[in-house]
Amino acid sequence: MINDFFSPFLLKTAKLWHLQATVATYIMGNEAYNVNITVTANDSVAVSNTVVRGI
Repeated sequence: MINDFFSPFLLKTAKLWHLQATVATYIMGNEAYNVNITVTANDSVAVSNTVVRGI
């Protein structure tokens, strides 16, 4: 949907910004379940927390 509003250059720039962003999600308000989701340069997704890390 946003492809209709932004040029390819702006979309690429936004994607690069997104690659550097980490999203933290709290499950049931317990910080022990803090999950980080990171999108890498090759479009794979890395999910990690303080105990387990998986790709």
